[in-house]
Amino acid sequence: MVAGLAISPLIVDFYRGKPMPAPGMVLAMRLVLRGPVPIGIVLLVTRATGGGRTVGAGGAGVVLSVLGGIAPLLFDSGRPQ
Repeated sequence: MVAGLAISPLIVDFYRGKPMPAPGMVLAMRLVLRGPVPIGIVLLVTRATGGGRTVGAGGAGVVLSVLGGIAPLLFDSGRPQ
């Protein structure tokens, strides 16, 4: 949120006239989805691997990298360039 507010003077012209969500909605989504959801995923992966700490951390790293890096590319592929 702080980074977005810091660059807002530079990008305000681009977003002018476009529908934007309310700031309260953005904050609520960040608090719900950016914190507890990844923590829950990591806990599930570490418990499901059944290995030690290193195996659980590696599995959680793989899952989070796929969800954060590869999945958005797959879901965004149908949009025109």
